Amino acid sequence: MTNEMANIMKNYVNPILARKVATVNSREDIRNALDAHYEMLENFVKGVANNNFHLIVNGPSGCGKTEYTRKVLDAVKSNASIISGTMSSIMLYKALYETRRKGQVLVIDDTDTLLETTESLEILKAALDSQGNKPVCWKKYSNVLSKYDMPDEFIYNGRLIIITNKHLSVNDTTLKGAQLVPVRKRFQYFPAGLPSKEWEVEAMRMFVEKGEVRCFNESQLPPEVQTEIMDFIDEHQDDLGRISFRSLVQCLELYQAYDTAWKDMALMSLAA
Repeated sequence: MTNEMANIMKNYVNPILARKVATVNSREDIRNALDAHYEMLENFVKGVANNNFHLIVNGPSGCGKTEYTRKVLDAVKSNASIISGTMSSIMLYKALYETRRKGQVLVIDDTDTLLETTESLEILKAALDSQGNKPVCWKKYSNVLSKYDMPDEFIYNGRLIIITNKHLSVNDTTLKGAQLVPVRKRFQYFPAGLPSKEWEVEAMRMFVEKGEVRCFNESQLPPEVQTEIMDFIDEHQDDLGRISFRSLVQCLELYQAYDTAWKDMALMSLAA
């Protein structure tokens, strides 16, 4: 891992967990710390569902932040809409319009380009300031407005969750940071990163044991095979590259295709 990547990973880590690294002495200690970590994330997400605030969940790809956020929203039967992938500014305006009512939640997942364009940031800032009488506006011509029968301004009373791999710092002094910081400060913020591979593996095992790994459940994988895959990742964590929840998906794919040779193939594939 490069020094730059190490610094990025460090910035993603929940500071409460980072402080506990020096004091944990066992897997039980790590598990207890992880339970508190995910309970805090759950409380943040519930706060959005209860219309208390907006939220940014920030962390490296594959750390489980999207799945856990969706799990909590489903559990509280939130009126949430989820968008992901590349999105233009006018389509962001449309998504906000469609989730503008109190009690609605818009989850913007892995759409980092929205955080890199001035126009999108201005729309987000307007939505975040719209709790009252200040409208979100689109005063340029666009056939999207007429196509979807939308006004050129509206009051946004919904709530936002942004799930992103992009590190967002309130101390960013770059030109882009100067545009991003005012948006960032209008959100509650949860860094979802974990301190090390050991912690990541333990988090994965915790979700496997609880039966909360979606790819396993959708494939109806027997519990003993789930444990076998998890044990394989645990045993070989030093031989593999970066470990994440996506490692479970990769191992599952290989197991389903080659149930006898999958381990050697996984060592080759996941080592990169």
